[in-house]
Amino acid sequence: MENKFFKNLKIHRKIAFGYGFTILMVIIAGITSVFTVLTLVTLDRKISQNYLPSVESLKILENTVVTSSKYIENWIYLPSVEDKSKLRTLQEKEYFNQKSIFNEHLDAWENASETKNGLDLLNNIDILIENQLRIMNLLIIDDDYINDKKVEEAIRIFESSIVPNRKKIISQIEYLLRLKNKQLQKAKLEKESIANFLIYMMSIISLFTVLVGIYASYITTRSIVTPIKSLKENILELSKGNTNITSITTNDEIGEMANALQILTNNLKNVRDFANEVGKGNFETTISVFNNEGELGTALAEMRKGLQNVATEDKQRNWINQNLAKAGEILRNVNIDSSEFYFNILKFIVKALDANQGGLYIAKDDYESGKTYLNLEACFAYDRKKHIQHTIEINRKSYESDGLIGQVFLEKDTYILTDIPENYLKITSGLGQSTPKFVIIVPVKIHEDVFGILEIASFIHLPTFQIEYLEKISESIASTIFNMRASEQTSLLLSQSQAQAEQMRATEEELRQNLEELHATQEQILLHNKIVIPHENQF
Repeated sequence: MENKFFKNLKIHRKIAFGYGFTILMVIIAGITSVFTVLTLVTLDRKISQNYLPSVESLKILENTVVTSSKYIENWIYLPSVEDKSKLRTLQEKEYFNQKSIFNEHLDAWENASETKNGLDLLNNIDILIENQLRIMNLLIIDDDYINDKKVEEAIRIFESSIVPNRKKIISQIEYLLRLKNKQLQKAKLEKESIANFLIYMMSIISLFTVLVGIYASYITTRSIVTPIKSLKENILELSKGNTNITSITTNDEIGEMANALQILTNNLKNVRDFANEVGKGNFETTISVFNNEGELGTALAEMRKGLQNVATEDKQRNWINQNLAKAGEILRNVNIDSSEFYFNILKFIVKALDANQGGLYIAKDDYESGKTYLNLEACFAYDRKKHIQHTIEINRKSYESDGLIGQVFLEKDTYILTDIPENYLKITSGLGQSTPKFVIIVPVKIHEDVFGILEIASFIHLPTFQIEYLEKISESIASTIFNMRASEQTSLLLSQSQAQAEQMRATEEELRQNLEELHATQEQILLHNKIVIPHENQF
């Protein structure tokens, strides 16, 4: 009955049936072990960090109470300098440290009633210490012991307050010690019980796992080995190039493997036909090898796709180069008005991309204020030139600006926006009212110098190669703007130089005339002196 049951199962079910119990037992053993170990760790932590330290701390407090009571009694009846010093040390240092440690243990106590008893205990000990201090303050020096009133008062405090309070404290400590010892013993017993349970459970699971594993291995091996031998012979025939293989009829995976061999043979024939078609340059062949799956099927499909991609990339590369060349003709024509020049290049870009709208912002620096202004120099939308005035202010000092365009200018990186608010173009761009599906903002820059911003909006997403084209054309525009400004600066400097030269010539002419007048004046003076001097000699 059992053999017939296994015979009708598929191989994976045979293996699953055989090893399923083993895996289940391992999982159960693992889960049981984890939970048991965690419980043991928790109990061990309670024992080592709560119960034992609490018991130890209570015993220390009990010893402190007894010792301090003994010292305070000696303070009254048998005073000695050594006992007094020990009592002061116990009150000022030792008890303070013990109290701090006991408070830490109280925080770990789980029972609120026990915690309250612990706090009451500390409060009673504090009262005991206060009463001891009262006696110590009454009998400070030797003369105080001669004063009968002080001695009687000290004895009264000792008998009426300290002795009853000490008994009460000892009783509280013993009560708490019984509770903690009881909890400690309970935790130890529970820990021992859990450990024994873990050992017993692991032994049972291990034994059962071994038995089930042995039986499952025997049944599955016997039902698999013989069919596999026949399958091996078929594979050897196929490896020799013989496609005529014997059929294997079984209800398990071995029969499926035999069918797979036949499918493999048919696919190898398809590989031959596929290679012939691709060799002829027919990249669109519909021949499917291995259903375009698996390593070989995927590799051949990828090869065909790769060849198609190469053709597509060549087409895209040619598109980029052609449009860069056409744009270059516009960029070289910089003698026209700058606004018309900006519009021409923007219009060309928008039409080349089959986009809907575009804007070109040009940066102008104000060095005195430390600000840069992006002016919308050209705007093109829906095959029409738009006359829109829009300026974006950028503070270079604080690195701040409103809107995406200003941020792109500061960050100097291309920004693509696909989730576009309905009011984006109206508020941020000024390009129009319609909401596009795709907006790209590209810095017009050379290296790290940004001369402006190019913004393109479209109702369709631009492909990667067109985005690459936008970044390249932006560099060309930036280079042209740089050359335009350099030419303008050169012309300005030349004009200034000519004006200065003209002014210098005028100044030289004026100086020459002044010198001639000065020479003429000097000659008149000399002539006058020659005429006047002889008359003076006559006198």
